Amino acid sequence: MKKYLIAFTFVAGIALILSSFNSTESTTTIDGDSKKVSNSEVWEFMHDKVFNKLNTLVTYDKERMFSRCPSGFSQHMDEEVSDNQFVFGTITFAQGCSRDEFCLYKLDWTKKETYLKKTEKEEYVALDTFVKNEKKKVAKI
Repeated sequence: MKKYLIAFTFVAGIALILSSFNSTESTTTIDGDSKKVSNSEVWEFMHDKVFNKLNTLVTYDKERMFSRCPSGFSQHMDEEVSDNQFVFGTITFAQGCSRDEFCLYKLDWTKKETYLKKTEKEEYVALDTFVKNEKKKVAKI
């Protein structure tokens, strides 16, 4: 009987220890008083809402797609100028292991609206306008 009591106490103690750990939300980091959007949140949004529209603008070279490196669009968030409302960064296009800067983005995180531009000097335009104005081309990689 004493063995069962010791085993029960041990299991209960382990359960108590494991339940005392607070799981933190890994998708939002806290920076002072404001919450910043995480890179993983931005990547998920861009993957679901933006990259599929940009795919219509490029033609993949099928021979170069077979590589150890993945082909397609990705994004890099500029964490220094981004905050909880606006996220800024760069969208790159990869074909095999070659990467090329495709455009710059501004994401209104509160409204979930994406704006793009090709160069620093241009003004941001809505995603649909950007896609409509760009010509389909073979990636210059």
